[in-house]
Amino acid sequence: MGTVTVVDLNKNSIIKTIPVGSFPFASGTAPNGKFVYVGNRFDGNVSVISTESLSVVDTVFVDDQPFGVAVSPDSSLVYVITINSSRLKVIQTSDNTLIADLDFPVNPQSIAFHPSGEFLYIRRWLRHSRCCTYIG
Repeated sequence: MGTVTVVDLNKNSIIKTIPVGSFPFASGTAPNGKFVYVGNRFDGNVSVISTESLSVVDTVFVDDQPFGVAVSPDSSLVYVITINSSRLKVIQTSDNTLIADLDFPVNPQSIAFHPSGEFLYIRRWLRHSRCCTYIG
């Protein structure tokens, strides 16, 4: 089992260590500050951590190894890329349900939103080159 450690930067001290799934690999924080979403690579799920209670409040199964996590600027959606099946999963944050499962070109590695929310950038790694893809 993996953990997420919460650190108080003003006091330079650890507040709490939160157990999550196996091999937590990627995380995204909701811009509204209410939740942190942690992709647990070997469990094929995403832990939803409440920043108020500092505990896991939900777990969303994504059926593969989550490798990148990004939360939309309005905090309404979480996008998760999976490494083995090259999928883009979309989680609705109001009820933490998987609402979309999209094919994606091979080898997605990381994911990020443009601050406007108009574009989602997904970095792919290819054997001899690197490229970025955007969805807008």
